[in-house]
This record gives sequence, structure tokens and C-alpha cells, in this order.
Amino acid sequence: LPGPETTYASLGPEWANVANTPFRFWKAKMYEGGICTPMIVHWPNGIKLPKGSINDSECHIIDIMATCLDLTKASYPKIYNGNNIQPYEGLSMNSIFKTGKRKGHKYIGFEHFNEKALMSKDGWKIIEPAGKKEWELYNLNTDRSEMHNVASQYPKRVATMVKEYETWAKRT
Repeated sequence: LPGPETTYASLGPEWANVANTPFRFWKAKMYEGGICTPMIVHWPNGIKLPKGSINDSECHIIDIMATCLDLTKASYPKIYNGNNIQPYEGLSMNSIFKTGKRKGHKYIGFEHFNEKALMSKDGWKIIEPAGKKEWELYNLNTDRSEMHNVASQYPKRVATMVKEYETWAKRT
């Protein structure tokens, strides 16, 4: 049930899951229902694609910083107020705005509320739900709604992706 008027809760878990159909779960979860979010961009003088076009390029919120830096030709500091700044990891979306395409991320990592995930550009995704110490594996090319955990069929892929996740988590 939603919380009282003094909270920000608007949907309970059951309706939150329905609201994200056909994807599983809701925000704060690493399944597609939690992390797949459309983005609408309006920039008449900068976007060269046909008006009203839909582009399914995989982007991430980290790409917004990279895009802003690219478009403004600004530099990203290595040090600020004597503190080392972690390098940004995003990729500019400017080529998507112009051509509808770009070379995507090799991997995109996620962590929120003890949930972990990593997606590869070839459509594979691992998830470690909170409270579980076992990674799940999904092929988003054939199972976008993540209904078939194929981790037991591809243990080497899971191991490789877990290693990539750990490298990303340590770096970021």
C-alpha cells in the first residue's frame, strides 16, 4: 500500500511492478524494470535526426556529463580544491544526435541498495540481487524481460562478467 500523505511513496511493490510491465520489479532494483528509463531530448538546432524519431541507442546517465563536455569543448578537471577527481566514464551522445549511432560502452555497471549489475554491449547482463550471493545471467537480446536466468548454462560468461564488475566497482 502507498504510504501516508507525509511520505513520498505513491505505489506499493505490486503496483510498481505492474507499472513497469513487461519488465520486472521497479526503481532501486537492477532488473530492467528498475534501470531501463527512456530519455527525451529536444534540441532543434543540434539534433539532425528526423523530428519525432525514436532511437534505441544504449545510453546511461553518466553519458550526460560526457555529452556536455563534448558539446561545450570544456575540459574535465583532474584536481579540484587540492583533491584528485575521479575521471568520468561516460561517452558523448553527440554522434547519436547527428547520425543516430555511436560506439557504445563495453560494459555498464550498476550498484544501488546492495543490488549489483553489469550489462555488456553485446546484450548480456548479470545481476546480484540484494541478500543473494549468487549472480544471475540474462541474454537481453532474446529475453529482455529477464524471465530466464541462464547462469548455470554459461558459467564462464558469468565469471568473466563478474570479474569485469569487480574491476568497475573498484575503479568507481
